[in-house]
Amino acid sequence: MDRFYSDKDSVIEALPPPRPEPPPLVHTLFEELTETWQYVVADPVSRHCVIIDPHLDNTASTASTEISTIAADRVLNVVRQNRYTVDRIIHTHEPRDHPSSAWYIRAQILQSTGQAPQVSIGKKMAAVQRVFKRKYSMNDGSQWRTDFEHTFADGQMFPIGHINAKVLHLNGGNLAFVIGQHVFAGTSRFDLEVRNRHNALVGDLSKYNVYTAYDSPPARTAKLIPIQEPSERSRNPIKKLVIRYAAEH
Repeated sequence: MDRFYSDKDSVIEALPPPRPEPPPLVHTLFEELTETWQYVVADPVSRHCVIIDPHLDNTASTASTEISTIAADRVLNVVRQNRYTVDRIIHTHEPRDHPSSAWYIRAQILQSTGQAPQVSIGKKMAAVQRVFKRKYSMNDGSQWRTDFEHTFADGQMFPIGHINAKVLHLNGGNLAFVIGQHVFAGTSRFDLEVRNRHNALVGDLSKYNVYTAYDSPPARTAKLIPIQEPSERSRNPIKKLVIRYAAEH
């Protein structure tokens, strides 16, 4: 370590330069039922993460009293398998067809860990969430209005462990989140708006990986996978081949 000497001959040690941010881990989850994407973005060092655009499989106008949480449970499975601490559940836009699963994921995490992540959504989405909470008799013991109407300022920064995330306001109340060299947005036609309004905050957009909730589905490469199933006629399992797709991880 470098040493510097003052006028009084005392030794002053120079502080080490700040460490660069680690590149975030990005888990991409394409949901076949809703044809939309969900994301989990984590700091690989601290294991803190955020969940982006989680949703239910129900349509917004469903009259059923049953709730479908297949997509939400996939997100929770990623969190559990990687032992992540969820700091926030955030949304880039107001969901068009499928309600947010923020309240459900938050309740599940609170029940299993005793700590609830902060949820950041707009007032319109918060009103929908309160309807679903009453409809499905969900109560996580929180103050719904306070916890579910946190909004971001344009250009605001917030931490994900040792990583800094940046918020960009877009037209129509939509948001984009810049995390490392990744941009998460609700629409795929935001590039011109980012270049025109946020060039000083983002710079060259071609250097970033862009993720949106409505990107094209992943390539579905079919493979024959051998599996074994129990047989009702004998104790020996039956071997057979089933078709699985690359998008079914």
